Amino acid sequence: MTAKKSEHALMNEIRCELSSGDTRLFRQQVGEGWVGSDTYCHRRPQPRTVTMTQGDVLIRQARRFVSGFDGWPDLGGFRSIIITPEMVGQRVAVYAQVEVKTATGRVKPTQRAFLDMTTLAGGLAGIARSVDDAKKVLDSLFPACSHDGAGVVPVTDGESE
Repeated sequence: MTAKKSEHALMNEIRCELSSGDTRLFRQQVGEGWVGSDTYCHRRPQPRTVTMTQGDVLIRQARRFVSGFDGWPDLGGFRSIIITPEMVGQRVAVYAQVEVKTATGRVKPTQRAFLDMTTLAGGLAGIARSVDDAKKVLDSLFPACSHDGAGVVPVTDGESE
């Protein structure tokens, strides 16, 4: 029996496998934290004691930092495509978004909405539960440019929370 692969491991496998040639996929982190400065006072500081224990972090002039937004896919990037003579012969980069889920992972409505918006705007977007699923997403707009020449349709996933 094969051990279940984590979403993180699957995401890295997809990113590494498909980020070659004309395709580049990047990890798009979503989260929040705190950033600060090592200077905190323009006046002479008042002496004070701060008690810290193992694992504590002191951030001076702390400000909240938010990265990404709800619904932002795990992997994003572009696929550069050479337009055929019938398509004027120019090279373009096509925006791509891949939401990675395990076999039982659920797609949030906000994630589905972002993927739908991307495809409606002419980009490549879909759900990937494997490297092959991610290839199908990236090959969906121009099947003749596919990784394997199969000419497949976009990945769909009816699940939502």
